[in-house]
Amino acid sequence: MQVDIDDVLKTLAHPLRRDTLHWLKDPKAYFADQPHALENRVCAGKIAPRAGLSQSTVSAHLATLRRAGNRGNRGNR
Repeated sequence: MQVDIDDVLKTLAHPLRRDTLHWLKDPKAYFADQPHALENRVCAGKIAPRAGLSQSTVSAHLATLRRAGNRGNRGNR
């Protein structure tokens, strides 16, 4: 898998995306009140209040992070 450094830098350029990655590294510390298991995923609705943004804005940023993470893995979407 070849990594395009420009794509990585663009994805990480937004502070919310960097913060989100930090929060998702330790979801129990930041999203312990989520009703379903954190192993499954963290809801955008739980990230939104922490970020101070709407759920739709957070969802768009999460989609950008997902796309960046799947660039070398397009068959596994």
